[in-house]
Amino acid sequence: MSTTHGFRGRASSGQPRWRAQWPGIAAVAAVVGMMVTLAAQRASAPHRPATVNADRQAATPHAAAPLAATPTASAATATPTPARLTLTRVPRNLPVEEQLQFVTGRSFFEDSWVRPGATTTLRDGLGPLFSARSCAACHQGAGRSSITHPSTFAAVSPHALTLRFDDQDPAAQPGQLPLGTTWQAFANPAARQPDKPSMEGELQARASERRWQYPDGTQVSLLQHEYRLQGAPASPGALSVRVAPGLDLAGRIAAVSTAAILGGADPDDGDGDGISGRIHPQVAALGTGEAGRFGLKARHTGLRAQVAAALQEDIGITSSVFPYESCGPAQTGCLLAPNGRGASVGGLPADDPSPVYEISDANLTALVNFLARLADPSATEPLRSEPASQGAELFVASGCAQCHVRSLATDPSAGAGASVVLYSDLLLHDMGADLADTGPAAGQLGREWRTAPLANLRWRARLSDEENYLHDGRARTVEEAVLWHGGEAAGARQRFAALPRADRQTLLDYVSSR
Repeated sequence: MSTTHGFRGRASSGQPRWRAQWPGIAAVAAVVGMMVTLAAQRASAPHRPATVNADRQAATPHAAAPLAATPTASAATATPTPARLTLTRVPRNLPVEEQLQFVTGRSFFEDSWVRPGATTTLRDGLGPLFSARSCAACHQGAGRSSITHPSTFAAVSPHALTLRFDDQDPAAQPGQLPLGTTWQAFANPAARQPDKPSMEGELQARASERRWQYPDGTQVSLLQHEYRLQGAPASPGALSVRVAPGLDLAGRIAAVSTAAILGGADPDDGDGDGISGRIHPQVAALGTGEAGRFGLKARHTGLRAQVAAALQEDIGITSSVFPYESCGPAQTGCLLAPNGRGASVGGLPADDPSPVYEISDANLTALVNFLARLADPSATEPLRSEPASQGAELFVASGCAQCHVRSLATDPSAGAGASVVLYSDLLLHDMGADLADTGPAAGQLGREWRTAPLANLRWRARLSDEENYLHDGRARTVEEAVLWHGGEAAGARQRFAALPRADRQTLLDYVSSR
């Protein structure tokens, strides 16, 4: 049994031509806009702190009622959809001297890049291969990408889902992989090969219905996904499908101390509890004492590396962190295409004494700082009191808190005893075969995913056009996400399933209110 749906993706917002050609005008306009916005904010609302204790103040759960055979007494009543939130406004508590840098970073997040040879030199360098023209094309409002759930093979927008070919080595050169590190659906004219109209193939998806039955007889419908890359010029090896994640917690994750992450790691399950969280193996192999924390595989140790990787892989923008384009060895059109440095990718020597990157260190820093200082929706939205403590007790008793750790200590520079609420240990865990990457090169790492932070989950529906959960968005509700858990999380899932229906709903309400 299945229902046909079509994927919809987000298109990049077109920018006025003068904005790309005369960055000085764009900058002045941005500053004026910022001043007007700040004036309006300060006139209309009192100052509130940027962060709040998420466990003491929580909104009414917004998650949809579980898809069950019969309605439950706690099923939510339909209410008008509230206005969508955006995290990209200037935070009220941001010092004046940092506001201009925030606006600069926001411009590099929202504005489109143009291909080499354009009249502007500030934002040229798009491609040669790319999936989007801007960060905001996939992270609209800095939220999570929206998808619809397909049931027939149909083309998937790269703005909805992306595809990684390899996660084994965060420092690997793209040229070591046939198609680079990431599926890129578009190419600049100079990079296109006449006999290959689609440079890296077309991602297609199919979903079929799977039924889950609780011990009490209640049934839930899950979507079983299947993906394939049609028309690819070479085998990608591993196939890892991802939804562009929300960016609302970037600052909190960056603030966590390395010691707090490493302190929770137990790669060999030394305590025998069945939970063996670990850091990315290649990060560990570097021997720097760092811990991966960013990305669904936790392969980047800092926000700067994560942002630079996204620029390179998704937009084709080089930086001092990742100076080479994501071209595979067989993609000659990509290798020989001009870029924003005025040279072909293949013509730039590795020991260039004075390299020029497509985004400068200063502008990359502005973009990183912008993401680290995104507005917290909790700062402007009135929140209600904490739900009944029974939900928290069930969360712990079911074993969810073993991986979804409520808070982690921050770097000592933030002050003694400081912490951030994440509901994640930021470690990799084996989540079972059902959630694993596919392909012969996936290996053990293909079954492992960084614990998804549950903080700000109550805002999910308002930060994106829809609710979707897990790395590929297959889960339409929190309940479906729980039921897909396997591997190390199988025990927690079984304990959840064994609860009476009312207790299951209490636990789901608690999770949805984080």
